Amino acid sequence: MWRQLIRLQAGGIAMVPGTNSIPNPPALPDGAGVEVEIKVDKDIAKVIANIASVEPVYIVGGFVRDLIRGAISNDVDVAVKNLDKVTKHLKELGYPLSEEAASFRVIKVMLPGARHVDVAGFRTETYDLKSRKPVVAPAS
Repeated sequence: MWRQLIRLQAGGIAMVPGTNSIPNPPALPDGAGVEVEIKVDKDIAKVIANIASVEPVYIVGGFVRDLIRGAISNDVDVAVKNLDKVTKHLKELGYPLSEEAASFRVIKVMLPGARHVDVAGFRTETYDLKSRKPVVAPAS
């Protein structure tokens, strides 16, 4: 399977070589973390690059956990500040989206082969005693 390298910096955004508006992101200060290259499927890399063309994108969730553990993961979750902007952009590009969980500020970018990328907007969550589902609001 063909894979695309994505450059990550601790506390930084996902950088797909040749696609981001910042061709060479600034290096981390000495001792400020690690720089990691990860391999992902080309379709997933394209989705991340398309999101990054309009909004900083952060890889989060189980994929990061599995990366730290050295395990292979196809469960890619990303987070963005402006989910509405990203949703509009992905629709304009023709991606099929599932907005089933939009009330939780999450969309799924559907890919061939029953694959997907979850895109979550920054959010705050509050809970009450009547439900285990959070009340979600945008966050910065």
